[in-house]
Amino acid sequence: MQRAAHPHVFVAACDMPGLDADVIRFLLDRIGDADAVVPRWDHDIEPLHAVYAVRLLPLVEETLRAGRHAMREFLPRVRVDYVAEDELKRIRGTARSMLNVNTPEELAAIGGSLDDA
Repeated sequence: MQRAAHPHVFVAACDMPGLDADVIRFLLDRIGDADAVVPRWDHDIEPLHAVYAVRLLPLVEETLRAGRHAMREFLPRVRVDYVAEDELKRIRGTARSMLNVNTPEELAAIGGSLDDA
């Protein structure tokens, strides 16, 4: 966020190998007056597959200094457009884009291997 050239940034977790450009564009197009656009997926929110206004940087830094390291920690303090899962499912590629891969078994299940990394 400190080096952002635009007023909004897309943030993704490092364990999401299937990011989809159409899904990201959809989230960016929704920003409007919201401080953040956060998908709801699999009965939870995905704050590490979301769009944030760069103006939130002081709040993000404050949250980190307080020892709260999860992105979801500051969301109750800002205007969030939570995107419903049903709406996201209309975009081809969303399921793969939201996929988290945390183990070799999960990677193998999607056709990858640690040798490819």
